[in-house]
Amino acid sequence: MLTISSISGGKSSAYMALHYPADRHIFAAVLTSDPACIIQDADLRAYCQSKLPQFDWECGGCREVDQTLLNLQRLEQELGQSIDWVAAALTFDELINGVRVNGVQDAARARCYAARAVLPNRRQDFLPNRRQRFCTRALKLYPIFWACYLHGDGDPAIMQIGFRHDEQARVNRWSCKNDQLEVPLRCDLAGQFAGKHRHSLIEWRVPDFPLARDGVTGADVARYWQRRGWEWPLVSNCDFCFFHRPAQQRHQAERYPERAQWWIRKEQQVGATFGDKALADILSPDQLDLFEPDLGQFACACTD
Repeated sequence: MLTISSISGGKSSAYMALHYPADRHIFAAVLTSDPACIIQDADLRAYCQSKLPQFDWECGGCREVDQTLLNLQRLEQELGQSIDWVAAALTFDELINGVRVNGVQDAARARCYAARAVLPNRRQDFLPNRRQRFCTRALKLYPIFWACYLHGDGDPAIMQIGFRHDEQARVNRWSCKNDQLEVPLRCDLAGQFAGKHRHSLIEWRVPDFPLARDGVTGADVARYWQRRGWEWPLVSNCDFCFFHRPAQQRHQAERYPERAQWWIRKEQQVGATFGDKALADILSPDQLDLFEPDLGQFACACTD
């Protein structure tokens, strides 16, 4: 069985990659056509282009901030192994705007819609949220699955996941459902259901939590990177994700005010919110919490 290290772009998964060898390292990039996310540094943009050449990096970028992408490049050099980038064949913008695929016109893009669970029955525009997290499934899980399924040995891969010892609750919440995906493995060519995909539930990975198993905590990870002199964003994964706390979102808005506008515009266009409150309201000075939590103590839970 292959061992795959799941690289999220954060401190913990990078620590795991350096300390726990794996056959492959995979990072799922969430792409966007937001002009505020176009990478300004030419060398970094060229690196990202080499990882996902099918995407036009001159017209869009990642929902991960540039510092995360720089650290991925540096991590790859430290590992002496390639980090395989994967991405859905549609951007976050297209997912929200309800882009549809006609049959086999674009097989790669069709994989984004591989299971009925990816896109709920919905009106044309729909925002993902805590209850319907189709962004995680469509933009992260399915691209990783197809990379493993199409290029693996046919057996479920052992996937190393960077949950730490002080995140034991996340480990305890994990169930076999987290390792199963409903995917189309054949298509009817004739009869009543001609052109319809036949789906199967596949157990595609076996989870391994080496940091939690070996007692590695957030403090251990922070000390390690401090000694190494690496700079990390305080909040990793998609900027302004609805899993981030209000204090974290406000911190990001101070650093990346232009990026916040994409999320605000989407909420205004659709007439709904990603989280419990509109991001514009969360970022309003009137909404400041009297006692704000430590920004570093909360992990993004989008991959739970």
